Amino acid sequence: TAAPVVGQDITSNVITLLTDDGAQVPAMLMHPATGMNTHGPGVVIHHGGPGGHPARGCCAPRWAGEHLAKLGYTVVSPLSRHSSGRNAGTYRAEPFETATLDVKAAVDFLAQLGAQDIVLAGHSLGSIRITRYMIDTQDTRVKAMAHYAPTRDMPEWMRANMGHERYLDVVDKLSTLVSEGRGDEYIYEVYEASFPAPPGNESASLQTARNWLNWWGPAAQTRNTVWFEQLTVPQLLLSGDKDTFVTMPYMEELKAAAVNAPSVGLRWYEGGIGHLFQGARAEASQDTSDWLAEIGLGPRSEVTTRFVDTQTAAGRERSGVFYAPADGSGAGKPAFMVVYGYGGDIMWSSNHWLCVRLAQAGHACLAGQTGGSGPNVTRTTLESEMSDFAGWADWLDKAGYEKIVMAGHSWGGIRITRYLVTSNDPRVSGMVYLAPTRDAGERLEQGMGKEAYQAIVKEAQAIADAGDNDIVIAEFDMAPPAPPGSS
Repeated sequence: TAAPVVGQDITSNVITLLTDDGAQVPAMLMHPATGMNTHGPGVVIHHGGPGGHPARGCCAPRWAGEHLAKLGYTVVSPLSRHSSGRNAGTYRAEPFETATLDVKAAVDFLAQLGAQDIVLAGHSLGSIRITRYMIDTQDTRVKAMAHYAPTRDMPEWMRANMGHERYLDVVDKLSTLVSEGRGDEYIYEVYEASFPAPPGNESASLQTARNWLNWWGPAAQTRNTVWFEQLTVPQLLLSGDKDTFVTMPYMEELKAAAVNAPSVGLRWYEGGIGHLFQGARAEASQDTSDWLAEIGLGPRSEVTTRFVDTQTAAGRERSGVFYAPADGSGAGKPAFMVVYGYGGDIMWSSNHWLCVRLAQAGHACLAGQTGGSGPNVTRTTLESEMSDFAGWADWLDKAGYEKIVMAGHSWGGIRITRYLVTSNDPRVSGMVYLAPTRDAGERLEQGMGKEAYQAIVKEAQAIADAGDNDIVIAEFDMAPPAPPGSS
């Protein structure tokens, strides 16, 4: 395994992932012994194959995964349905596209923990699997991909192994079996691995006729050189000079194909480095973590989160979420009070992702409820919310934060302006406006038209003068720059 790295001890567990089609997929879970940093990047590493197994010490899910876990990443490596550890190797009858379901289950697991950025990695055939995942899903949660010794396009590789004529004969034979309804029959084919494998390196495949065509046939969707053009996140390619599956020209071909990736890194290890990276595992692991740091996906600071309460001067109880750097570095710095938009709440919208990132940058951050939280916004006046903000400012003051920066998202921008104008709170030392909405009345009039707007204002005023609390319903098209017809 890789040489020890500077970092933390790790905790490893076997977990079970549930796929969208109801399959249970075991997986290795590795993270620092101090716990998972649910606010940092998560990594999914897929093993090679056909067959393959994530627990083998020779392969990237172990040596790269352990290295990354020691540095603070949370790593998941599925024992996929293409592994050698499931029912005598279910990859023999599993179509290649089931890898997408297994990878998605791992990505979903990390995302549900709170991981804000996902990195996909694959060793050998795992490279084509993670690429296929991105082509199938276009998953925006994935921010980067690393390929350890990526195997060549599977149809072309098998054609080179068998020779052109024999390959076509096998394809014809298996296509006939499928057309006759015998696609589930198993076939066994022996072939000699092609260059750069040394002469006499014999291999064999045992798969159903249908599945062999799905993996290796002329129409198989198992080609990195074709798919790399569609990848739009940073890519890292790593391999060695004695790899029996990979050549430098092929690595350069993949790099050239990734024309839409923001960056493509290539690491080539010399000195007799084979497909399993013997002699270069520590270096390849370190290169991976260095590359992640370079593209902004390095380990992130721990964040503590706790639920807090305050009581306003008006006697109302409000609850909130308080985020702070785990190392205490936020003490003495201004704290942020983040205010959500129209209909927002403290546990969704901009509050969570913004407060996490502010805490990672060394600032405490508070997302506090007001009377206008969620659907209550339709029954709450701006005036009544002002004492809520004062109550939260008092809470931060008592917690030791003398200076406060208020950050309002959308409608929250109007709220924070109203608070500062009416209170002149000396503790507020700065204001941040995130996509602030325009003046509310003017925007509504522009959307409804002047006549309809004046009529509904008159209706609302009459209700208010009567002391009632009835609902007024205003239907209107959103004003530009919203697209026409947005109601």
